[in-house]
Amino acid sequence: RYPTMQLRWAVLVKDFTQKSVFAQTALRTDFLRSKCPDGGNVREFLDSLRTKCETLLQSGVDISPEDYQSTIISALPRYLAGFASAQLTSAQMTARSFALMSLSGTTATVSAEALLRMQDIDPDVLIHIISDEYDRIQRDRASHVTQPKPKPVEALAVIPGKQTKKAAVPRSACWTC
Repeated sequence: RYPTMQLRWAVLVKDFTQKSVFAQTALRTDFLRSKCPDGGNVREFLDSLRTKCETLLQSGVDISPEDYQSTIISALPRYLAGFASAQLTSAQMTARSFALMSLSGTTATVSAEALLRMQDIDPDVLIHIISDEYDRIQRDRASHVTQPKPKPVEALAVIPGKQTKKAAVPRSACWTC
């Protein structure tokens, strides 16, 4: 069907390149849609997400730091996603403040685009921060579960003495029946 080996090789390269692009797109999409299972161990999930990202990068699938951060936050349970988002926002605000302070003595100006391109928290550092917060929350939850419940108050002794009036009994309407 193909007269030369060179032509046959070109057709094979074209076919497998197209299939490779589809496979890479599917792998990237699966990575970006990753979710921590409900009630799952967040630390283990984030470690596996880091490993998956490294594997994808080594196999030629492009995952930008912004996509990686977005995947981390969207994959987390709500109680940690808010924490992670706050960490990123705080880092961005701090970086912008430092950039503006360092340029305040010069006539140079920083464009809004340049400020937005500033690198905030490295995704691996973000994973470390989130894992530490997850561990802190787990320790806090465990301490609430293992604390003994207070015992009901009991009288240890009864001292006989003079009894004044009868104990007050709530009055209700009398129907003289």
